[in-house]
Amino acid sequence: ATGTAPLGVPLMVWGHAAYALATLLALAVLLLEPPAAARARAGFAVLATGMAGTSVFLLVGMLSLGALCPGCVLSAMLCLSLGGLATLDVARGGSWRYPALGVLLAAALVTLALTTGARATPPPAGETRRLAALARHLHSSGARFYGVWWCTGCREQKDLFGVAAAALPYVECSRDSAPAGVDTFPT
Repeated sequence: ATGTAPLGVPLMVWGHAAYALATLLALAVLLLEPPAAARARAGFAVLATGMAGTSVFLLVGMLSLGALCPGCVLSAMLCLSLGGLATLDVARGGSWRYPALGVLLAAALVTLALTTGARATPPPAGETRRLAALARHLHSSGARFYGVWWCTGCREQKDLFGVAAAALPYVECSRDSAPAGVDTFPT
C-alpha cells in the first residue's frame, strides 16, 4: 500500500491538506501586507504547480487502468486550474489579477475534499465477529476482492466490514495490472 499511502499517510489525507493549504495561501495573498503576500504568492505557485503535476500523474495512472473516478477527475480539473492560475501569475510578474478566482477554486477544492470520501456506517457491535469470520472464510476459500484505492465502491465494501476489512482477501490493482477478466472495480 505504499503507492496509496506515501510516508504511511493515505493519499486522500495528503490531498485534503494540499487543498486546505492552497485556500489559506490564496487568502493570504489577498489579506496580507506586500512582503508577506509575496511569500504567500510564491508558496501558492509552488503548491498549485505541484498539485497540478500530481493530478496529471494520477490521471495517467487511472487511464492506464482504463477506469476513471469522477471525483478524481473533478479534483484534477480544479488542481490544473489552480496550477494554470499560478503559472499565469508568475508569468505576469506576480500581479495576481484574479485573486477571487484563485480563492474560489481553492475553496472548491476544500469543498470537494470535505464532501467526498464519506464512509459507510460501521457495522453494529454484534456483527463484528460474524463479519471477521466471513472475511477469514473468503480469504481461506481462495476468493479475491480486486479493487483500486480511488474506487468509492471498493471503499464502501471495505467499510461495510469495519475492522474486519483487514482480513478481506483484497488485491490492490492500481500498482500492478489487474488479472485477466478484471476490468471493473470492485470485482
